[in-house]
Amino acid sequence: HSDSVSQNPLSLSLSVFVALTIVVPDPQDYIVALSYTQVDGGAHCGQKVQLTNTDNGKTVTATVADTCPGCEWGAIDLSEAAFLQLGTLDQGVLPLSWHYVS
Repeated sequence: HSDSVSQNPLSLSLSVFVALTIVVPDPQDYIVALSYTQVDGGAHCGQKVQLTNTDNGKTVTATVADTCPGCEWGAIDLSEAAFLQLGTLDQGVLPLSWHYVS
């Protein structure tokens, strides 16, 4: 599979992130959760991803901090702070592309 993914639509879930890492996220942190198959048993935990809203061009860099049990491969779940850098909560679903960054 590729390290670059386009996913449309992307849903926001304001769930609590259950830690694969020891750090408890601050509500203002830019964090994401990947599908179980993409987080690779925690191997990507702590890795950075760049997300781009393909409608408005806004971008944010966030840290992989958890798995998203309900997410299909390619989907990504965002913290509220990260989501707000890309769109508004009333949108609920954003067209995004994303990839891992160093």
